[in-house]
Amino acid sequence: MAAGKHQAHSTAVDRRNILLIVGIVAAAAAIIALIVLAAVFIFGGEKEQTPTPPPPVIIDPDLTPGEGDEPTPPDDGGDEPTPPDDGGDEQTPPDEGGDEPTPPDDGGDEQDPPDDGGDEPPEPAYRNPLTGLGMDTDVSEYRPYAVMLNNLKKATPQVGITEADMIFEIPVEGGITRLMGLYQGFKGAEVIGSVRSARPYYVDIAMGFDAIYIHAGGSDDAYARLKSTGITHIDGVNGSGETFFRDQTRAETMGKEHSLMLDVPTVEAYLKKHDARLTHKEGFSAGFTFADEVERAGASAVSVEVKFSKSKSTFFAYDPETKLYAVSQYDAPMTDGATDGQLKVRNIITISARITPISGDTEGRLKATLTGSGKGKLIADGVVTQINWMRKSDTSQFIFTDENGDEIVLSSGVTYIAILPISSGSVDVK
Repeated sequence: MAAGKHQAHSTAVDRRNILLIVGIVAAAAAIIALIVLAAVFIFGGEKEQTPTPPPPVIIDPDLTPGEGDEPTPPDDGGDEPTPPDDGGDEQTPPDEGGDEPTPPDDGGDEQDPPDDGGDEPPEPAYRNPLTGLGMDTDVSEYRPYAVMLNNLKKATPQVGITEADMIFEIPVEGGITRLMGLYQGFKGAEVIGSVRSARPYYVDIAMGFDAIYIHAGGSDDAYARLKSTGITHIDGVNGSGETFFRDQTRAETMGKEHSLMLDVPTVEAYLKKHDARLTHKEGFSAGFTFADEVERAGASAVSVEVKFSKSKSTFFAYDPETKLYAVSQYDAPMTDGATDGQLKVRNIITISARITPISGDTEGRLKATLTGSGKGKLIADGVVTQINWMRKSDTSQFIFTDENGDEIVLSSGVTYIAILPISSGSVDVK
C-alpha cells in the first residue's frame, strides 16, 4: 500500500513538471512571436515607405527630382507634404509656382506687369526734327542742308540718297523730275550727288526749312530768287570749287553734266570760312509732328504709283513687317550708289498744285504755284487718308491737315513728298 502511495505521488509530480515545461515553452513561443511581429512591423513597414517620398513630387516620369524646378512645372517644390492636388502642373492652375507665399502676383515685377513698361524702349533723349527718330545728340538748333539731286534715268543711281531725312520730288522741264534731299546733318554720307541746278520753287521750299541750299548752277529765275531771298547757298558752278569734285567714272559713263558730286566733309569748314549762319534763329520749328506708332483708319495702301507725267512715275511697295515703303522708278529699285541699298520711306505725302510752263521760256521751264491751299494724300503704315495743304507765302512752311482740320501726325521715319501738276499728275493706290 505504501508503494502504491509513492507511485501516485511520483505521477503527480511528473504531471506538474510537464505542465510547467509546457507553460515555459508557450511563454517563449509567445515572446518569439511578439519579437517577430515587431520586426515585421518595424522593418517591413519601412520597406513599404521607401520607394518614393510623397508621390506628387515628380509628375513627369522623365524628370528626376533635381530637374523639375528648372522647366518651371507648377508642382516645383512639391517635396513639401502637399496633398494629391499638387500635381496640377499639367493643368496650369492659377497658383502656378504656388510654393511662393502669394501666387497671384508671384514674381510679377519680373514678368512684365502692366505698369512696368519694360517691353517699351526708353524714350530717346532727342529726336530728329525732320524724321522724329531718336538721336543721341540734340541737332534741332542746326540748319539742315537742302541738296538738289539729279533724277534722270541716265544719272542713276544717286549717291547718298538713303541718308536723306526728307525728299521732295517735283517736275521740271521736259516731263522729268528733280529731287531735293533734306539732310539734318549728313550722318554717314561722305559723298552726295550728282548735284543739279536750282529752280525757284525749290529755293522757296528750302527757305521754309531755313535750310542751307546746295546746287550746281540754276535758271535765271532761280538765281534771281537766290538773290532776293538771301538764302545761304553753295553753288557748284558759279561759286565754290572747294566743296565739289567730278566723278571721272560717271563723267565717262553718264556724261560730264551728271558727274558733279558734293564732297561732304568739306562743307562745314567752307561755311565757317565764309561766316555762314549754321544754327536756326530763335523760335524756329520744323513744323512737323511725329509719333513712333500711329493708329490710322482708311483704305489699304500697299502699292502706290505716283504719276508726274506720261514719261515719269515713282512706285512705292509696302512691307508690313518693317512698315516701310520701298521706292522704285524706271522699272528698277531706287538705290544708293554708295551702298546699293534701296531707298525706303515711312511716309508718302502727295499734293496737287498748279505747275505750268513759263511763258516765253525756250527751255520749257516750269512755274509752280505753291501758295494758297489744295488737296493731297498721306500714305503711311499701309493706309491712305485724304489731307489738305496750305502755305501762306512762297517762303513759309507747308501745313498739312486732315479732313477735320487737325494737323496730321507723321510716323517716325523718312518722308517722301511728291508735288504733282493738277493737269497731268495722278496717284494710284491699291
